[in-house]
Amino acid sequence: METIKEKVKVTRNFRVTIPSKIRNKIGLKEGDLVEVVLNGEEIIIRKSPERPRIKLGRKLTLRDIELVIKRGMRVGEEGEKKKFKRLLKEALEGCDITVEEWVRAVREARMEH
Repeated sequence: METIKEKVKVTRNFRVTIPSKIRNKIGLKEGDLVEVVLNGEEIIIRKSPERPRIKLGRKLTLRDIELVIKRGMRVGEEGEKKKFKRLLKEALEGCDITVEEWVRAVREARMEH
C-alpha cells in the first residue's frame, strides 16, 4: 500500500481540502461520505462505504412521499420487504435521492402535518 503524505491548511470552520492526488487515488467525489476517526493524536479521514442511491432526476415532492407510503401500506401485514423496496424504487424512479434522504423527508413531512 502506497503512502501519500501532503500538508493542508485548516481553514475557517475547521475545514480542510483533501488534495486532488489523494482524492483521485481513492476515487473520492463531491458528495461522497468520509469517516473522521480520532486515534490518540492522529486524525484519520477515510472514504466511507457507498450509500445506496435511488435515481430521481427531480426534487422529491410531498405527493411523491405520500404515494410511496400508500403503496407501502398495500404491502401491509405481509411484511414483504422486497416488495416494498421494489414499490419504493418504482415510485421514485428517475430521481436522485438516497434512502436516508427519503426517510428524512418522510419524517419532516410528518412533523409538518
